[in-house]
Amino acid sequence: MMAVFDPLINFVSWLFLASLKAVVVIALIAIVQTTFRHRLSAKWLHALWFLLIIRLTIPIDIPMPFSLFNLTKNVEPISEPFGSTANKVTEIAKSAHSIGPMATSLFNYQTPIEADVRIIPQPKITKTHIISILWLLITLILLGYTAAANVLLNRRLAKGKIVENPEILDILNRCASRLGVRREITVLSLPGISSPFWSGLFRAHIVLPQDLLLDLTDDQIEHIFMHELVHYKQKDVPLALLTTILQILHWFNPFIWIAFFKMRADREVACDELVLTNIGQDKNKQYGRTLISLIESASQRGLLPVAVGLADTKFNMKRRVTMISNFSPKSMWWTAMALLLISTIAVFALTGAQNNAIISGAITFQGGEQPQTIHIGLYRLMPHDAVVIDYVGEPLQFSEQSKTSFSFDVAPGCYTMAAWAFAYERAFVEIIVPDEKSRININFNLAQKSLPGPVTDVKLTGDFCGWDERKALALKKSGIVWRVPDNINLAKGSEYKFLVSGMNAQTNTEYGNMYRYFPGSQNVKPVKTHATYNHIYNGEDISFDPSVYITPAGKAKITVKGFDLYHQFVALQDSLRVFEIYYHDVRADMDKYIEKDEPEPVKEACSALKTRFERLEKQFDPFFAPIFHEYWLDNLLGFNPSSIDLWQLGKTHPDSAALTDFLDNSPYIPYFKSIVNRLEDLEPNSVLVTGAFWEGLRYIHMHAQHLPDFKDRIGISGDYEFDYTVNFCKSTKNRDAKQELLYHMADTYVEFEPKDMEKAAYLIEWLYKDFPDSWYITHASAENIRNSTRLRAGQPAPMFSVTTLDGEKIYTSQLRGKFVFLEFWGSNCGPCRGESPHMNNLVLSISPDSLVLIGLGHADEEKARTFVKDQKLVYKNAVAPDHVLKKYGITYYPATFLIDPDGNIIAIDLRGPELLDDVREKMRLYAEK
Repeated sequence: MMAVFDPLINFVSWLFLASLKAVVVIALIAIVQTTFRHRLSAKWLHALWFLLIIRLTIPIDIPMPFSLFNLTKNVEPISEPFGSTANKVTEIAKSAHSIGPMATSLFNYQTPIEADVRIIPQPKITKTHIISILWLLITLILLGYTAAANVLLNRRLAKGKIVENPEILDILNRCASRLGVRREITVLSLPGISSPFWSGLFRAHIVLPQDLLLDLTDDQIEHIFMHELVHYKQKDVPLALLTTILQILHWFNPFIWIAFFKMRADREVACDELVLTNIGQDKNKQYGRTLISLIESASQRGLLPVAVGLADTKFNMKRRVTMISNFSPKSMWWTAMALLLISTIAVFALTGAQNNAIISGAITFQGGEQPQTIHIGLYRLMPHDAVVIDYVGEPLQFSEQSKTSFSFDVAPGCYTMAAWAFAYERAFVEIIVPDEKSRININFNLAQKSLPGPVTDVKLTGDFCGWDERKALALKKSGIVWRVPDNINLAKGSEYKFLVSGMNAQTNTEYGNMYRYFPGSQNVKPVKTHATYNHIYNGEDISFDPSVYITPAGKAKITVKGFDLYHQFVALQDSLRVFEIYYHDVRADMDKYIEKDEPEPVKEACSALKTRFERLEKQFDPFFAPIFHEYWLDNLLGFNPSSIDLWQLGKTHPDSAALTDFLDNSPYIPYFKSIVNRLEDLEPNSVLVTGAFWEGLRYIHMHAQHLPDFKDRIGISGDYEFDYTVNFCKSTKNRDAKQELLYHMADTYVEFEPKDMEKAAYLIEWLYKDFPDSWYITHASAENIRNSTRLRAGQPAPMFSVTTLDGEKIYTSQLRGKFVFLEFWGSNCGPCRGESPHMNNLVLSISPDSLVLIGLGHADEEKARTFVKDQKLVYKNAVAPDHVLKKYGITYYPATFLIDPDGNIIAIDLRGPELLDDVREKMRLYAEK
């Protein structure tokens, strides 16, 4: 239901932003008017206010690098025009070694899972709804009041008497002719008014006070007519209507009310000035006396947008009389100055903040022959992922064009840009766009593909044969060219590719990354079978000419300008990839020594890994520090020699005194202080921050659950991880990092302790509010986390039905009157295997008349049966349906729920050797209740 208010909320949001920007324009106009009041003509002082009207009415801003609003803009560095900001996010299943070898023995770490669900957040009334509705109510009241006032005015005008005095009408005609006004105008005399005014948008009236009409001289009548006709000529009535509407819409902004009050005052002075210009400078004193004679009748009519008149406030009357008495035409030089000032304010204050940078460049070809079609793609790059990129995913922006130049508007961030064409190798470059002012220029010089040997046969496959290579069409050789047989007709616009074989006496030779481009789509996918060359059939002869590819294969040449640290970044990426190989080799060696229970070689490997990484870190500019911080926090947390000592201690099930002694006499606490330092050194708004540092916060939280006085020892608050998360998300403009942190920290709190559920709920609702289209919401397990925060002890357990691996149908609704213990497990979950003996002990120790234990496995049926058999489980097990996982908010394994005979949850995550005692105690407390 709240969705009905979305258009209103969007409009009010835009209105408030436009109102704030208008204050800047008002300030600039006030500065110019104060500085040049005695230099510029009244016409130009009034014209300055048109900038305010434009500022309030233009629906969009033209982004410019010199806009004043670049100083205060809220930059969103990950580009929203590309759709979902998390294009390719993978929930990585955790293993014990991913956080250090001591994890399973000491902390009994749980295994997170994935789910593929999509939900729509439940609507609710927010402060934004309340503010929007309040704005609408007050606006409607003001509009109603204004409309009523104008209706009353029109009723009074209907009672006015048309002036038919030929002398007065003759004066009107002379004034209209002098000003070039050809419209038929009616003069009304109206009792009960004190000053003349012009009224009407469609029916033009000059309204004269009936009581003063007989006392006015011909000169005074002329002055009145000239003034009101100037109002008409300058379109002041429709302008008054527009400003009144804008004033009502922005009723909450006092600066706009003051500005329009000043604009109306300047309008009258400008009108006087134009009258004097037309009647002659020698008549300024007579015109002034006419104005003074009406001073006692001067009054503002309030919000009457269809009436403008000669009278004014007494304060502005004094200003007008002063101007009239000192009137003299301004020089053309000051007219030029006025135009310059208006143009300057327009350029700086009517433009918008520039939120996007520009990547542009050109493509040239080493082969000398320019292809008909050039493909250019822009892809997301996660800067700390040290992985050689063969296929960079779906493009954020994509262009298929014939021209060699290109230009993309992008938000600040890290990208891979690729360029390729038929018969030319693909080339890609990894770049950083530091901020929205960046201008990156990339020039690609593409190398031509070459055949690795002589061609013995060529086949054609494509749409016409359903891409079945077994049905590929054999081409006939004609000279050096291979052609499609004459009796074969292919549909124009269809796609095909050549399969080339026989090179170096090999068939089906793989040759590089060629591409299949699907017409009408932006999906570019690699094809690694055969030597393949693609093309789109455009109605010309289809032929394969090997001579096109005889040129020896060169190497693409790429030049990048606009990012001073580009060469360092390239070196950094290469260095991290080399380190990644070393890292995986060290991990493999460590796993071997851990299996043999040999801690010393593991500690030596950890030290070597740490030393090499720190040495690499010192080689690069501090600009790249976030990459190193996140790589450490994401990959190297558990690889520390003192962690191995804790792992060894954990195998003995130490008591609190033993852990305290260890923490007092080992480098473990200084090591964690270094983790905190890395977290504190992260710059929230850096485009290099990806959100992977959540692993560091999770690591601290996990240890704080089990090590005595842990947070006090490393000098952080008890809610450090939560406070850090909230402060980071409030201050960052990096949307990718923010949603990563919100999701994973919510998941962390769900996984560990029930007391953390309120924190998890706070963060996951924040994710739903700010990122409703996030990949985590549309594809991953955000809904499971959300359900977990709502499913706590004391709440009713969701009901469901399953069919066990033995074929028995179980309905939880039919188990009322018994305790039910649900265990959610995963077939690849190490901790789940460790829980199997405790689960068997539970079911064998308590009568099935009192307790029913149901295992729900996250696996296909074959793997589930294998798991049950290997673990020798003696209780009922079934494959967990997705809707049950969703109902119970399962984000990790093992997860357990104890449900009382009334169908309410009384305990969550009962596990370990104490499982039987804990369940019996819960059952006893229920019986005593």
